Amino acid sequence: MLIGSVAYSGAKTDETRQKWFEEYNKMNLEREKAGMKPLDYCTEARRYDTKMADNDPMCKPADK
Repeated sequence: MLIGSVAYSGAKTDETRQKWFEEYNKMNLEREKAGMKPLDYCTEARRYDTKMADNDPMCKPADK
């Protein structure tokens, strides 16, 4: 049962991250329509979840 809970927790985290990514893309699209500069992905990802950003090959860890 514990393993099932951990798997569910991971799936929920993945779903939450996917929703964040969708919102990030929507916000950048709206900014583009308004003639504004898009938000930096790595900066916003780090604000949302430092571990996620540090594990993303597109982003360098904050301390490097």
